[in-house]
Amino acid sequence: MPKGIEIENLPYKIGSNYMRKLFSSAYYRQEYVDTDKIPQDAAIIFGPNHSNAAIDAIAVMMILHGPAVFVARADIFKSKFLAFLLNFCKIMPIMRMRDGYENLSKNKEIMEESVRILNCNVPFCIFSEGTHRTIRNQLPIVKGMFRIALQANESLEGAKDVYILPYGIEYGSYNKYRTSILTQIGEPLNVSAFVREHAEMPVAEQINELRREFDQRLRKVHLIVPNNGCYEELYECCLIEGEELAERRHGKKFSLLQRREANQHIANSMEQARLEHEDAQACMEKVKAFEQARKEQKISARSFNKKNRMLSILTKLAMLIITLPYAIFSTVASSLILIVNGLLTKKMKDIAFHNSARFVIEWLLMPISTIIIAIIAFCNFSWWIALPIVLLTPPAHAFIHSYAKTARLLRSDFGLYRNKALLNQLEEIRQTIVKYCG
Repeated sequence: MPKGIEIENLPYKIGSNYMRKLFSSAYYRQEYVDTDKIPQDAAIIFGPNHSNAAIDAIAVMMILHGPAVFVARADIFKSKFLAFLLNFCKIMPIMRMRDGYENLSKNKEIMEESVRILNCNVPFCIFSEGTHRTIRNQLPIVKGMFRIALQANESLEGAKDVYILPYGIEYGSYNKYRTSILTQIGEPLNVSAFVREHAEMPVAEQINELRREFDQRLRKVHLIVPNNGCYEELYECCLIEGEELAERRHGKKFSLLQRREANQHIANSMEQARLEHEDAQACMEKVKAFEQARKEQKISARSFNKKNRMLSILTKLAMLIITLPYAIFSTVASSLILIVNGLLTKKMKDIAFHNSARFVIEWLLMPISTIIIAIIAFCNFSWWIALPIVLLTPPAHAFIHSYAKTARLLRSDFGLYRNKALLNQLEEIRQTIVKYCG
């Protein structure tokens, strides 16, 4: 582990700013809520939920102006290249039980380094669930974050307070490009104040109390779909009616936060209804059959809430035809990135790593690809042709994903428009959801 990992040198500054730019282009809609809750002149530990591998770390970086240091599972540091890349991104290895009980002692050094970093006024981030999974729920919170916070508080000796920040991250999709991202900072947990108020409490009890309190605060800032046997059906209910409910409550220009609040209301209400009412339980069976049928026909949830489906179809078709020339150019300009992405993600079983791999590949290959295209363009064309080619290359990768997304939605809209039986099922399910959710 390199010393001084928290130092913001020039290569890191350039690389991280470039990463933020690419991240902004990867999501068509972004909201970062309650960033003003970050305490000033304090030791900060971020404790995000963890659902999208390395992308979650960049979601933390997006609300910070300087560096932050992260921890990640130690097994991904075995490759020398990956270890170099992770260290460059200020990510340290941490051992887990599955790495062998004899290796857990190495975490002592990591914890000491974490305390030193916090003493240097650099935020530290440890994913509070300990592992990632592509599910809108919450795993038990790990204890290591609170041990680090208590050690840092002891080391600082009252010079400044130590806070743990609940940080909710929610994605429109875990494995698709150009979707949405919503993040929200919860109520900061002042560890130093807690210790002052409970100085006589044993450390083990302090950790348990802090853990319980943090768990409740984190649950308030990301979507929690009950996972008691009907998770998929309940989330499908959110997809069917969430945006409609948000629009009824807040108008057409509802925020991602307002959509999440509507989804949370639907998930909670339908979970309670299915336990208490036979028609709601029967609705879950209909939702399950509907979800299976629409996925088999590749119908997206984005097609559910179109007021005028034919107009939506014609609009998308016109957009695809008008922008076809640039789409062809973008495919050629992005071919290196697209080919490498396809080859790499094909070997990955865990889809949570797909977006992370795609993003890192784009981060590494975009400059190389642009330089290659610039050399070819200026060697084969006049400058007044070559220059536009070079200028049109950087946005090409984001554009071709948006173009492909529009094409998928066109097929989806048309598929749902033609399938009257599926539309009738959708409306029948929607009536039951509205009955119990308003």
